[in-house]
Amino acid sequence: MLLDLNNLPNDVALLHRLVRDLSSHLNEQQSTLTQTRDALRSSQSELKSNAERIEWLEYQLEQLRRARFGKSSEKLSPDQLALWQSELDEQIAETEQALAQEQDQPAAQPEPQSQNKPKRKPLPAHLPREDHLHTLPCCSACSGELKEIGEEAVEQLDYRPASFFVRRHTKKKYACGQCETAVTAALPAQPIEKGLPGPGLLAHVAVSKFCDHQPLYRQSEIYGRSQIDLPRSTLSGWMGQCHWLLRPLVKRMRELLLKESILHTDDTIVPVLDPGRRKTKQGRLWVYLKPKRFGKPIVVYDYTPTRQKSGPRDWLSNFKGYLHADGYPGYDDLYRDGAIIEVGCWAHARRKFFEVEQATGSPLAREALLRIKELFDVEDQLKQAEADFETIALTRQRETIPRLTALKAWFDETLLGLSNKSALAGAIAYAVKNWAALTRYTTDGRLAMHNNDAENALRGVVLGRKNFLFAGNDSGGERAATFYSLIETCKLNGIDPFAYLQDVLARLPSHPANALDELLPHNWAGQTA
Repeated sequence: MLLDLNNLPNDVALLHRLVRDLSSHLNEQQSTLTQTRDALRSSQSELKSNAERIEWLEYQLEQLRRARFGKSSEKLSPDQLALWQSELDEQIAETEQALAQEQDQPAAQPEPQSQNKPKRKPLPAHLPREDHLHTLPCCSACSGELKEIGEEAVEQLDYRPASFFVRRHTKKKYACGQCETAVTAALPAQPIEKGLPGPGLLAHVAVSKFCDHQPLYRQSEIYGRSQIDLPRSTLSGWMGQCHWLLRPLVKRMRELLLKESILHTDDTIVPVLDPGRRKTKQGRLWVYLKPKRFGKPIVVYDYTPTRQKSGPRDWLSNFKGYLHADGYPGYDDLYRDGAIIEVGCWAHARRKFFEVEQATGSPLAREALLRIKELFDVEDQLKQAEADFETIALTRQRETIPRLTALKAWFDETLLGLSNKSALAGAIAYAVKNWAALTRYTTDGRLAMHNNDAENALRGVVLGRKNFLFAGNDSGGERAATFYSLIETCKLNGIDPFAYLQDVLARLPSHPANALDELLPHNWAGQTA
């Protein structure tokens, strides 16, 4: 409506009507404006919600891609680099060999490209040597007589496949010259009484399965190539009997662990057949570890049919001290009476930011990673300096605590500007919720800022799980826990698991029960009876 303010009518009634029309028009415009503003707010809210959902879906998609196709480490694995390098080396060697054959001459040894190229290490001195003498009958140029002026030895590493042998025990029979009583010499006690296998074969089967991750059915096929008929069921029975024999050792290892004041723990899935439902269920394998920084390491595994909190609660019922663990709520009951004190894992907290940064490229997630890296850098410097526990504690007070204080303030400020539904907010909320546990390592130089020792102790289990697919039943999970406890403790102490099991399986049947500590992996030093 247009109104000429210079030519207003003099009629009062007409003026009233104009005012009413203008007021009505103004109200309509105000109502339209209000509706437009409400629609805009709704659109903005919907756009923000959609953006958050897109971010979350991208994060989930990246997680699935990493789980299906990606590497599990948060940095490029040296093993993968070695794999690519070995393939390249194989291709180079194959090409050189083909070229040498085309030229009808021996393949040339590669020349060192620089002084920094690593030199070939000498072959181990403990390996047996087989000498092969190479001579010449006469001079290849004139057929003249040759005079020996020296020799040149070249060592080559070779391999002879492992072989079976039969250990035959001959028991002499005697008759007493006075009373004519007949007696026969007795065999030493055997790991499987009246059984076919010797301790070396039992140790080989156990190490092949629980250290080299070869399922029993594959071992049976391998032995068949040597014309040795050992069905999977036979091998399985042997492992069950060995488990029963070895259980007291693992029980004693647990008793020793519970006397420690600082432990690490973690768990992983163990698929187990559930015949009643015709599918697998998820059992759990828990690891409890005394790390190397406190002397000879000990690691014990425990199997439970579920992940219920009763598993760690029962295993740690007599433990008092610090427990390094992740934020699994099932541990919460352990900390209620103060006997067990929680120590959080910064590697676990960092992983959440790493996953967000990889999925969304968030600058804030990258900023969090850089701040957390400063905390790890302090620990790396202490490790390289081989600092004692007192120096570690003082350094953390001086350098780590100020960084933690600044990080906590940054978390609180950043969290205010994020939606509760975003993945980054979830990562920050986890760190803030567990802040007391995550910063506890600064109160004692003996504590670690991460739980990598326990996570590393489960790597062999995870690798074996890929080969075995599942355990046959809960008893299979318990047997696995026994063998993993002994084998992984051997590995942590630099002991050959086969040599250990071969010796211990031979000695256990007649070994005094009150001297079991001599046969524990961390005490065993290759002494044989």
